[in-house]
Order: sequence, then structure tokens, then C-alpha cells
Amino acid sequence: MKSKHKSYVRFLISVGIIAFSLNNLLSCSGNKLTTKEAQIVETYIKAKNHDAAIIGEWIDNGTWEYKGTINKVNISFDEQGIKRERMYRDGKAFNDWHFIYYYYTDQGKIFMYRPAEKGFPAMDGEIFEKKEYHFSEDGKTLFLGDKSYSKPQN
Repeated sequence: MKSKHKSYVRFLISVGIIAFSLNNLLSCSGNKLTTKEAQIVETYIKAKNHDAAIIGEWIDNGTWEYKGTINKVNISFDEQGIKRERMYRDGKAFNDWHFIYYYYTDQGKIFMYRPAEKGFPAMDGEIFEKKEYHFSEDGKTLFLGDKSYSKPQN
């Protein structure tokens, strides 16, 4: 009788692990938007302004040191309303460009939206941010909140 009970418990644990793994795999792959999130994204990328002066890559003027390396995060805005980031260590790209927010601009403010993370390991709900921005007189420096970014030298 005891061996039958142990087999049954092992079977239930195995089914639980498989279900957990499938849920994790299916919910994280694709990261599908809810209907509400899709409507918000539509507003951010199609129904609002994307200031032409902000479009392009911007190099962070600030840096930080980590384990003997000098690090910074560059940002990029495109005309479709997507903001991306990329980290640099000692002047070399550390990773690929990755999605951060959908955005639009309006009267000196940038409105940014990131849908909620999906799946078991999700840590963030949807995020809305609003920051003031402006440019230097020559248009080569972007001031975004309390940070400043420069246009790369071509």
C-alpha cells in the first residue's frame, strides 16, 4: 500500500512540475498584450505626436562604475513611438537594443507606457511615466527628467 501511495505522490508532483513548466513557457513566450493594453499601445504609437527632434539615438552623459568598468545606458526613440535602451561597458556595446516603452510627446512632456509583464516570473505591472523634456539651444543635448543625453558624433 505504501509503494502505491508513493507512486501516486510522485505522479502528482511530476504533473505539477510539467504544468508549472508549460505555464511558464507559454505565458512568457510571446508576452501577448491584453485587449486593454493593445488599445493603450495604439494610442501611444498612432494617435499622438512623436516630436521629430527626439527621434534617433542619444548617448547618456552620465556614467557609473561597476566592478572596474565604466557603464552607461544609451536610448533611442523611433518614429513609430518605441523607446529602446542599450548598455555600454567601457565604450563597447554590452547587449542588443531592447524594448523599454511606447511613447508620445505633448507640450514638452514625454508620456511612456510599458505593458505588464506576463507569466509566473513577472515582477512589474503596466507602467506609465511622464517626464518633462527639452533640448539645448543647438539641439544636440536632450534633457529628459534629471538626465542629459547627447547626439552621437557622426
